[in-house]
Amino acid sequence: MADIDYFELSRSTLEELAGQGDTDAIIALGLGLYFGSFGETDAGSAFDWFSEAYRKGEAKAAPFLAEMIYFRQVSISGFDSDEDYCRRAYELYKEGEEIGMIAAIRGLCKMMIRGDYLEEDVNGAYERLKELEDKDEECAHLASLLEEGTLTDDDIVPCNEFEDDEEEESEEADGDECIIRRWLERDTPESDGFNLSVDIDEIIGHLDDYIKDDIDEGIFRFNEYFSGESVKDLLLDVINSGDEALEELVALAKCYRLMSGADADDYARAAYWAHKAAVLARKGWNDNSLEDGLDLMTLAYGELGNVFFSYPGYKDDRFPDVEAAAKYYRMAAECDEIVFNYDFNISAGRAYAALGRYEEMKEMFSSKWGIPDIGEAWCGQMHYVVGDIGAAMEYWKASLGGYYGWGEYFLGRYQYSHGDSYSAVKNWEKGAGKGNVECQAELAAMAFGKRIDMQQNWDMLMNLYNGGECFGVFKYVYRYCTDPDFSFDMDEIQRNMLAGEALAKGMRMFCPYCASLYLDQFKEDGSADIGADKAMKAWGFDYNFLDFS
Repeated sequence: MADIDYFELSRSTLEELAGQGDTDAIIALGLGLYFGSFGETDAGSAFDWFSEAYRKGEAKAAPFLAEMIYFRQVSISGFDSDEDYCRRAYELYKEGEEIGMIAAIRGLCKMMIRGDYLEEDVNGAYERLKELEDKDEECAHLASLLEEGTLTDDDIVPCNEFEDDEEEESEEADGDECIIRRWLERDTPESDGFNLSVDIDEIIGHLDDYIKDDIDEGIFRFNEYFSGESVKDLLLDVINSGDEALEELVALAKCYRLMSGADADDYARAAYWAHKAAVLARKGWNDNSLEDGLDLMTLAYGELGNVFFSYPGYKDDRFPDVEAAAKYYRMAAECDEIVFNYDFNISAGRAYAALGRYEEMKEMFSSKWGIPDIGEAWCGQMHYVVGDIGAAMEYWKASLGGYYGWGEYFLGRYQYSHGDSYSAVKNWEKGAGKGNVECQAELAAMAFGKRIDMQQNWDMLMNLYNGGECFGVFKYVYRYCTDPDFSFDMDEIQRNMLAGEALAKGMRMFCPYCASLYLDQFKEDGSADIGADKAMKAWGFDYNFLDFS
């Protein structure tokens, strides 16, 4: 246990270790209660824990017991006078001094300045405080007041009530940026083993990014609560809420991943914010300060997986990173075992398939809500993409009796690409009847392409497009916006804008598995220009892709 950073542990974990007799945990728990690290200060409980450590022979508890006794933060049975309290405090401070504890020396200096129990010796106290000013803020503060001749009795306070007035004034003068910087320096992604270094100064340099102007406002699921516009507004909202608005960090990560013109550095910022949210959500879940911490961890780790599995459209060594995506998707899926709201089992399965780890792929797909037909359909799709048609057919056919229509969707795609439109339509109609949005998109696109009920089917495509739950619809919106025979009431500028938006969204929201296929298919040509056309073709890799010729 010697290598544990006890001050990073939650209260419940410290209490569990303390109950097992771990004196380091007992000291850390006492300090957390004394300084209010778990909420409000609780000197009585802190005194009990320090007393327990002291009874176990832990001398490090002595100066903290002395502090509370000297300043009457506790009452001691049998102590009838100030001399009783000061004498016991002095004895305990001396024990701490013998092992070199600053808290003990600082306490003795306070007694020397006030002349409590000891002979008043302001000069002697000053000399000792000066020796420690580089190691302790309160010692430096008291020494500076003695130098200025402005020290009063009101400045001699318990260390848990110490506040440096100059520091307070500086914080107020520094304003929002300083508040944000200090918040960023706590619970950093790097401290959690995050290996994609993002410099805090670089993050600070983007506080004025107007995220609502740059991206689709629909991404802000928290619009009802968040009224700001910039990254700074959002971070202050999170900080002022006591981290209860952590879902805004996840939304910020998604913004950077999806905003128009996002590059690899935007992806790095997205990864930073998603991991920061995950660290804080886990901390809140562990110490019971965030009731929805598990749900937030699921979202945050899932977004991390999305960031590392998506392709920004720029050649970069950091993205995509399929190994990292698989790791974070699986973490999201494990958190989701209780919540059951998201599709990260499927995402993790895609990642494992991209890595060729098929047993893990099958396990992740089959664990999706315990619904076999979804897992079987996706296993079939992954086998199909790598060319194992026999296995794909077995999985798809096994999934056809399910309730969600994924087997019908994938089997229909295969049939359509091999010229059997009749069977494809029959399967998609069955899937659409089960509510599968991808089947609905295929049927609407097919009817639109045949100029059948064009307005009705275009409306259906746009509803799916705006709903954001159907990934396949992006390529159809792009296709029909660039169709020269497109005849709806929309000028060329509007068509081009919608086509560009669909292409950009599709490139970032298509099946993440295709990012790895893209790399395998195109990286060998050594091209420095990684174009959107290739990414879109990889998106529709099962031969239902756009014609860019």
